[in-house]
Amino acid sequence: MRLPAVNLAAALGCFNLGVEGGQIALALLLVPIAFALRYEAMYRRLVAPAVSVAAVALAAFWAADSLFALNLVSMPPSPPIAMLR
Repeated sequence: MRLPAVNLAAALGCFNLGVEGGQIALALLLVPIAFALRYEAMYRRLVAPAVSVAAVALAAFWAADSLFALNLVSMPPSPPIAMLR
């Protein structure tokens, strides 16, 4: 990820907080919707299984990309924090 060595702990901590914040925001959006629709037949037969299969497929793709260093999902390196100031 080319993080700066000087503030590595702070950079990793901020990155992790951003990832966790995004996950919490998504959960706050989707959990009430899923809770409200949990007894609907279409949700139980189509939506829930489709979302589960998509989540497993995405996780498997990311795992394979990371494990085998395929670099299928590559992002340009971010500039060092010192350059942003």
